Amino acid sequence: MVTRLVLLVILGFVVAMYFPDSRAALVERAGPVIDPVLEMSTEREMNRIANDLKTYQRENFERLPSERQFRVWVEDQYSGNGGLDAWGSAYEYRLERDVLELRSFGPDGLRGTTDDIVMTRPRRP
Repeated sequence: MVTRLVLLVILGFVVAMYFPDSRAALVERAGPVIDPVLEMSTEREMNRIANDLKTYQRENFERLPSERQFRVWVEDQYSGNGGLDAWGSAYEYRLERDVLELRSFGPDGLRGTTDDIVMTRPRRP
């Protein structure tokens, strides 16, 4: 009985996701539950990218990819949706004098809002 109920709930979810109007409503209602999980996943991936950038730097005479080269580098390094956060937006990569910065625009996809996830690392080891 419980198995059938679970299957019905899953089937209902799949059907609801098929239709754009119901998909938007589901995502909006499920956001408070799903977004923290997606945020943790994005932070974990950003940490991995930052660590791999530091490895790249060590292997390339202390040089990091330029902001223009980053997109190609990240797509080469990570298969599938490499370089995209959990919400499907490309990571922003900036090089400052002393730090590198990775940014996810978060659930709203807008830069500079409170849901942005920002990770910085020193440029020098």
